[in-house]
Amino acid sequence: MESTQLPARTLALLMIACSPLRPPTEVPASKAEDAADATPGTGAAVLWKSEIWSPQPTRVRPDLQALQDRCGVPDAALATAAGQWAGRPSAQDPDLDTDELEFLVRAAGSPYVWPRAWAARSRHGAFDRSELENRLVRWLSTMPRPGGERRCGMVLQSSDQNEVMVVIVADVFADLVKPLPTRARVGQWLDLDVMLLTDALDASLVLAGPNGATKTLPTSLHGRSVRSWFAVGGYGACNAQLLAVLPEGPRPVVQFRVQVGDDPPGIFRRASVPGENAGNGLGQPVDAIQAMLEAARRLEGRTTLVRDPMLDHLAQRHAVAMRDAGYLGHDVGDGSPQNRLQSAGISVARGGENVAHAPDARSVHRALWASPSHRANLLDPEFRRVGLGVARDRNRSLWVVQLFATLD
Repeated sequence: MESTQLPARTLALLMIACSPLRPPTEVPASKAEDAADATPGTGAAVLWKSEIWSPQPTRVRPDLQALQDRCGVPDAALATAAGQWAGRPSAQDPDLDTDELEFLVRAAGSPYVWPRAWAARSRHGAFDRSELENRLVRWLSTMPRPGGERRCGMVLQSSDQNEVMVVIVADVFADLVKPLPTRARVGQWLDLDVMLLTDALDASLVLAGPNGATKTLPTSLHGRSVRSWFAVGGYGACNAQLLAVLPEGPRPVVQFRVQVGDDPPGIFRRASVPGENAGNGLGQPVDAIQAMLEAARRLEGRTTLVRDPMLDHLAQRHAVAMRDAGYLGHDVGDGSPQNRLQSAGISVARGGENVAHAPDARSVHRALWASPSHRANLLDPEFRRVGLGVARDRNRSLWVVQLFATLD
């Protein structure tokens, strides 16, 4: 259950300002300055594709065909991102740099949501291919399939007499069949044309700038075709998610970034997000997540949320259910948020749920803020109460639930 009020199926004809309407007063940083300010270890600059779309079929190297068959449908954009990732020092520990992974996937022209990466480096010389295939299969088996079509990009590179293998996968529920530009002029009209791979009850488009509240646009839904038409009216990065209401619950199915008025950054930099320092020094992840949530709302002029024990109980149960199931979802076999609330005898006038999986509390907050549909929940001015749930897995990573509500 997301907080977004789902609109009527009418075509959007709107001017949307994701960022300030005036151009930046500072001169854009040079490439040398970008490199100096970049997060250490991010590697060389990347060239952004001029457009983002899917699917992007590609040929597979014959020696990688067996691995590709195990992984999923080959995708050129994911393979490009994997190639960029392979040259980075962080390549052997990809789960710790999900922000950078997202950056590379967008730069490569892919609209897929929640990509995941795996990497391996041979110890001496070339990989034993049977051993490499077994390792890949073990990694894939840790990710139960929530549905959709799994697509996969992989690259195998030689380095210092060793080999590096990087794989990026995404479970795809929709395709951006008409390319969208990664750069746009102020005031330029954009035509969103998405084909769902599964049936949906409704859909809406959620847009966000680097900071501030999100904006929700209506869409037209006919069968599995989703359309929206809008103009970007501000300067800077405009991030967007198409949120579809699937039978199992709402889910982002397409995500894209349009840089308005200037060029997208060539080097990944991990900029701070509102509220992220509020959790410093707090020992329990749930306390840190609450502190960051409240700080972000306060900075945006929102009211403080009341921590509700009943909502806490439901959120904790769902966090454990997601951890045990091994994937994010609003219904992982324990019922939708609405069903869980009703079963507990809780009547809400308005509700929403955020779910996340990340290595630590700060990464959880950053991921939720970066996602337009989740930020909409974080900053919704109508919410009054919240329940939080956190479950650790064997790798010490966190499965998190934020359950928002305004009670009847």
